[in-house]
Amino acid sequence: MNPMLKYRGGKSKEIVHFINNMPKEYMRYIEPFLGGGALYFYLQPKKSIINDINYKLYSFYKEMQQKYPEARIQLDKL
Repeated sequence: MNPMLKYRGGKSKEIVHFINNMPKEYMRYIEPFLGGGALYFYLQPKKSIINDINYKLYSFYKEMQQKYPEARIQLDKL
C-alpha cells in the first residue's frame, strides 16, 4: 500500500535499500516518528504502535482510522 501523504524526509525510495536487513518476523511494529508512513504502509503490519510529534499529522491518521468511510466519500467527490 502506498503512503497516504507525501512527507518531507519520506522513505519510499529508500525502502528497497534496507528492507532485506529488517527482521522477517516480529511481534509488533513500532514507529515513533511516522511522518508519511512509507515503511508502515509498505509492511502493513498486523500489530503496530505508531506515533508522531506533529499533532496535526497524528490527528489526520487518527481521523482516517476512525472515520475512513466518510473521508473516502469526500475524497471521491474531489
